[in-house]
Amino acid sequence: MQFDVTSNTASECQRLIARLEDKDSGARAAAAQALGQLGWKPASTQEAIRLAIAQQDWKAPPLQQAEAVEPLCARLGDSISGVRAAAAEVLGQLGDPRAVGPLCARLGDLYSEVRSAVVVALGQLGDPRAAEPLCACLGVWDSAVRAAVTQALGQVGDPAIEPLCARLRDADRRVRKSAAQTLGELGDRRAIEALCAHLGDAASEVRTAVVGALGKLGDPCAVEPLCACLGDRDWQVRKAAAQALGKLGDRRAVKPLCARLGDSGRDVRGTVAAALGLLGDPRAVGPLCTLLGDENSQVREAAALALVQLGDPAAEPLSARLGDASRGVRRAVVAALRVIQARGSLPALRRRLRYLGERETDPELRREIQDAVASIETATAHVRDLPIASGAPAPRAEALPLPVAAPPTTE
Repeated sequence: MQFDVTSNTASECQRLIARLEDKDSGARAAAAQALGQLGWKPASTQEAIRLAIAQQDWKAPPLQQAEAVEPLCARLGDSISGVRAAAAEVLGQLGDPRAVGPLCARLGDLYSEVRSAVVVALGQLGDPRAAEPLCACLGVWDSAVRAAVTQALGQVGDPAIEPLCARLRDADRRVRKSAAQTLGELGDRRAIEALCAHLGDAASEVRTAVVGALGKLGDPCAVEPLCACLGDRDWQVRKAAAQALGKLGDRRAVKPLCARLGDSGRDVRGTVAAALGLLGDPRAVGPLCTLLGDENSQVREAAALALVQLGDPAAEPLSARLGDASRGVRRAVVAALRVIQARGSLPALRRRLRYLGERETDPELRREIQDAVASIETATAHVRDLPIASGAPAPRAEALPLPVAAPPTTE
């Protein structure tokens, strides 16, 4: 839109100043440009704010003042989505509680960029009044908006717990799932009872989210309900339950976890093995050793890693598997013993070396055993005069160079 800039009169300036608040962003920009050509300068803070908004100069100093809140709130209803989003962003930075209501009213904006900006702004404000409106957005399709809602509710804090727990009963499974995930992120143990009550949700994705949230909350009272989830009909729920129990570190879970080492899902078996390694209970050694013969290489690797984490108690059962029918298992055992570095495993390793030497078979495995023996002897040289069962503490399991990528073969 063009304006006549030849008449530098007060009335012309007043007309243009009034156009700075036009509903049309193009008209506002044209008025701002014309005023600049007339050499006009704002005479008040309010005029400076209107000019900055018309020019879409969102970083202008006048917009960083409290007087800018109401004009910015008005722009939340602008016809241009970019203006609405920018206004929301500035309002979030201002942190003025007067913006809560107008921002909440824009949570249903048609454009995701605006919804995201509004959600982020409400999070920055951290006002309890935003908790319920934000919870209502947990079911939106846009994953970026849902992620922003989760973060915003975390910034709102305690006031968000109750409405989030209420959303676990929502008719929309996406809302229930997001509510559970958000409660897990918030880390408030007041949510445990509500979460446990929804471990039987009809939707498996919701059950998975509830189980994951309980694992993050880390309360021992969730151990028994989580152990029950190890028998869920959905493998993803069983896997999530094993992960959660590993995080909780409560040894009451050892027996239920061991019972799932024969799960039909390979991902579940591997996760159960990893959880048992984290729990560090010697009772898991025997069951984990049986998993070294699993048909899946990743499961065998998980079992070996878990046994390494168990340390010295695993050395004897591992040594007994040096003659396993599966070459893949034998190699995994040797690698695990090398990392555990228990001096008590040396006799079994040497016997296996002699056996292989007499038959001149498998030179690669023979070299691996020789390396393991040398490594253990070097690491335990300072305890040579101590009882044979003594050994050095096991290093971190991540150091294990397990040769189990290929499927096992039998001889």
